[in-house]
Amino acid sequence: MNIDELYNSNIISLRTVNVCKKNKLLCEEKIIEFYLKFNTFIYLTNISEENNIELIDFCENHFKKNNLNINEFNLNILNIYFNLNTLEKENFEKQYNYLISNLSFKCITFFNTNNIILNINEVINFIFKSNIFKQKIKSKKVLKELFDLRISIIIYLKSI
Repeated sequence: MNIDELYNSNIISLRTVNVCKKNKLLCEEKIIEFYLKFNTFIYLTNISEENNIELIDFCENHFKKNNLNINEFNLNILNIYFNLNTLEKENFEKQYNYLISNLSFKCITFFNTNNIILNINEVINFIFKSNIFKQKIKSKKVLKELFDLRISIIIYLKSI
């Protein structure tokens, strides 16, 4: 279904249609592909939190309707992490420590405020077992850092 058909079927709002068009997400498949890759839409040009949640809900409803599970991707990443050998774990720990050392004070405060200890297991579980991008995170900077941290971890683990 193209973006206009989604609007005409009252599946998404006009504002969301305009955001999608501006970002060249012109059909249902492109929207879902984007979500599978990034797990959020928050960095699209001109998107609001409301539009982000609307698109996430659209994708999750699509998965439910078609008996697909977005959590399978997250579980695959977690399986890679939990099955690392000793040397791989040491290398990952170095990469992780580097990533954490570059987080802003605001992001560190976010972890502390949410009682998340900055050890590898806690952060990995938080990033991959909860939908951080649907939570009401007020700071776009913190949200961007969490998103970047997630992507960095995925890229690193997929390269092993």
